[in-house]
Amino acid sequence: MFENIIFNLTSALDALAHEINQIYGLKIDFERVQIDHHRPQQNNEGDCIRCKLDNISEDNLAKYLNKELPRKNMIPINHWYDTFLKYRNQVMHRIIYELMLEPGNDYLPDDPTILQSNGRITFDANGSPLIPNYIHRRELRTYTRFCFEKVLEISEKIQSFVGAKIS
Repeated sequence: MFENIIFNLTSALDALAHEINQIYGLKIDFERVQIDHHRPQQNNEGDCIRCKLDNISEDNLAKYLNKELPRKNMIPINHWYDTFLKYRNQVMHRIIYELMLEPGNDYLPDDPTILQSNGRITFDANGSPLIPNYIHRRELRTYTRFCFEKVLEISEKIQSFVGAKIS
């Protein structure tokens, strides 16, 4: 279910990109609409929703997107969107091989691209174990709910910007 939720939330953001493209009249080809460049090295600078919006002076939607969904090469450390994109990329190309399982809790790895953890367990000041790649203790159900609520919040805010263009 985790994979389905991540894909559906990503699709929700893609659907918003299409709506922004249409309502703002950005004229990006239907098959190329995306919030951000898929790969920074692609030579399509200026041909994504974010670049088009950044070229509209004083547009609050552009500022909002840059804050909530920062560009891949500008994402602050530990920003939710960076982790979200990493999980999305990982489940797109292969399953997440390692989950840390405890009674009643399943934890996602901090970095899903690490397929096998070779680090040693250490302990914090309270004597609790710190397991490599599970330091954030990102519980699967809690994280999934957080992502759902975050994308919903972003969707509602984007709708307020888009709705103002229609009215």
